[in-house]
Amino acid sequence: MVEILDSEDEELQIALIESIGSSEAIVNLPDIQTDLVPEDNLQSVLEAFQVETVDKESVTKLLVMRSDVLNTALKGLNRKKINFKSYLYINFSGEMGEDQGGPRFFRLAMKALQDSAFFEGPENSKIFSHNISLLEMDQYKTIGRLVALSLVQDGPGIHVLHPDLYNLMVGRPSKMEDLEELLPAATCKMLQQLRDADDEDKRDQISGEISQFTTGMNDVNLAWDMVKSHAELFEPLFCFHPKEITGEEMIRVFKMNYSLVGSNDRALEDVSVFGWEAFLQSIEDGDIDVTLSEVIAFVTGADCFPPCGFSKLIDVDFYTCEGRLPSASTCALQLWLPRVNNPDMISKLIKVRIKKLFVCNLMVFSGMYYSGSVTPT
Repeated sequence: MVEILDSEDEELQIALIESIGSSEAIVNLPDIQTDLVPEDNLQSVLEAFQVETVDKESVTKLLVMRSDVLNTALKGLNRKKINFKSYLYINFSGEMGEDQGGPRFFRLAMKALQDSAFFEGPENSKIFSHNISLLEMDQYKTIGRLVALSLVQDGPGIHVLHPDLYNLMVGRPSKMEDLEELLPAATCKMLQQLRDADDEDKRDQISGEISQFTTGMNDVNLAWDMVKSHAELFEPLFCFHPKEITGEEMIRVFKMNYSLVGSNDRALEDVSVFGWEAFLQSIEDGDIDVTLSEVIAFVTGADCFPPCGFSKLIDVDFYTCEGRLPSASTCALQLWLPRVNNPDMISKLIKVRIKKLFVCNLMVFSGMYYSGSVTPT
């Protein structure tokens, strides 16, 4: 990739970008980087599966409540006529517009699922809970569908399974001694039986939760079979593997829509962009109490880069309106920044916007997250 440091030489920059091909190389920043050959890495495998699975000519709408994302989504995924190979549009009840699938809804759904009664154990090292009520209602199958749909519709993975549980599920050797010390005796007995089982059918008989979950994933074009055949590549999407977003990565996914060179608006926009990049640098240096994950969530609805990257560069447009805070469209992947004559104003205004958004989300979701429970649908 060629980097141009002199932002005024726009014609040369455009020519160089065109000479190295389309901007897809800039857009598709995978969540997980590997050293494998291109045809055998996570991004290429998942992209091929998405193309094979999602028919964008067919649309399925899913109605959810923002204050109860998980339960209402599971209810929708149990509809008899739902098509798991169609393009998913999300309607948040009582709100204008649609999410059109993708980051915002699936980020909220995966967070609610991680904190739900479907799982037990330490944070980021969980196993399926043995919940008879949820089993009898095939709800583990439904969450399997939800996770599979997240993978094929540009959402995140579940990111909380204990690595040894994942190994058991994909047929690799597993130990679970460390986790067992923190779990009830009945659960530990089941884990021991799972380890002793010498084939997949026996494991399914012992753990109906695992069987239902993987069956549900396979309802989405045999997604679990695809995961099993690439178990090492997909482990970071099911288990906790922290990967921090960098300021450089953030800058690369934004496209500035400047005014004409030489205009008064353009002069102010240059100051705004300097303030924006200085803001990102300050976050990376730990100088302010905002994270890059919070910034990307504000702009896109996702708190990390999707495994196959965003569908396009994020457009940045500018406005002149004193007192108006920066805003974003998560559906359109668009950010609006004010034209300023003091670059420090960008940091101050974005911090206010993000904190307001955080407080609003906390008020909406606090009841569900404190309970950590799932109401049968």
